[in-house]
Amino acid sequence: MLATVESELRGKLLDIVEDIEGLGLHRDDPWWMVVREAAQERRRAAVPR
Repeated sequence: MLATVESELRGKLLDIVEDIEGLGLHRDDPWWMVVREAAQERRRAAVPR
């Protein structure tokens, strides 16, 4: 079940990214770098130590 939810969320996120890129914003733009860095920090924080 968790894998299904994760798969659905990934699909929705990819749709959002495609929509944003369709607006002419690209991954090398500063806004994307900020979003990517925030996501990486969140993933690191979620890893149990």
